[in-house]
Amino acid sequence: MKGRRVKSKVEVESFKPFSKIELEAIFSEKEITDGRYFKYWMPILGLYTGARINELAQLRLKDIKKDNDIYYINIIDSDETTVKNSASRRYLPIHPDLIKLGFIKYFDWLSGKDEKFLFPEISDNERKGRPVSRWFSRFLKDNCKIDGQDEPGRVCFHSFRNNASDNFKQKGVADQFSCAQLGHKHKNITYGRYGSKDIHLDVKYENLVTYFNYEGCKLPCNNEEYFQMKKFPWEV
Repeated sequence: MKGRRVKSKVEVESFKPFSKIELEAIFSEKEITDGRYFKYWMPILGLYTGARINELAQLRLKDIKKDNDIYYINIIDSDETTVKNSASRRYLPIHPDLIKLGFIKYFDWLSGKDEKFLFPEISDNERKGRPVSRWFSRFLKDNCKIDGQDEPGRVCFHSFRNNASDNFKQKGVADQFSCAQLGHKHKNITYGRYGSKDIHLDVKYENLVTYFNYEGCKLPCNNEEYFQMKKFPWEV
């Protein structure tokens, strides 16, 4: 064991969910994107999917799919994309709020430009989440005045995952759903080994609005000022 380092509980649980005040600060900011549209979409996608930063940053246009009128994100590993583990391979239905905010219009606009990636402006390296993470940390500190290092935890882009997880916990969501949404392996052998490998898309979609419901929080979809403050090329 010489030279090995044992991770403490504090190190493992290194970030916390955003508070209501912090979420409202993040989504009330009017940052200029300058053609770097991930600045607009990545935080919103993180909030409404709970996906990992690299899973979202590396998405290709062909990973956005539609089945029986349900749009979804297909998270897979390939020659161009990676996943953390086998449980990370999953499909995530796209929340109605994302569609209302114009995500499918953005997708169609990029498709017409023959782009490959959902965020082509992100530098082409094997960990596309890194430049997004660096930008978001600066954005929290400089624009939102949120100190990412306060105790007893810290906030970062993956805090959106903790928001999703906390939402599931407070609403009494079954473990098999939260694991399927967040890309975790289910520890219960009944769900982890037997039956279908994933929950059916229509079942996930039916529960989306309930499980990703940030009641009493002023977010882009219910904030008309935020909703109207930007005019993007795909909206023309």
